[in-house]
Amino acid sequence: MKEFPILSEEQVAVVIADGATGHVLNVKLELYKNDLNDEIYSLFNNIDLAKEFIKNQSISNDKLDFLIYDKNQTVLKYIEATHWKNHR
Repeated sequence: MKEFPILSEEQVAVVIADGATGHVLNVKLELYKNDLNDEIYSLFNNIDLAKEFIKNQSISNDKLDFLIYDKNQTVLKYIEATHWKNHR
């Protein structure tokens, strides 16, 4: 995996996981296999753009979990897969 990206104050990074297993996915939505060339971070100029991306991804696959990180690698928001929310 590449190192955590250097972000500006407003930028955020999104990591996607399989909501059923918790396994981290790469940006191609494939299982991340701890490869140094594999990329897991999707970068956005602000959290609103990240949330829009997450909304669109959730429509395509309702079993994805999302983590939004700030420049300090702090989790700003965890967004659970809509599939699990709807099946409780």
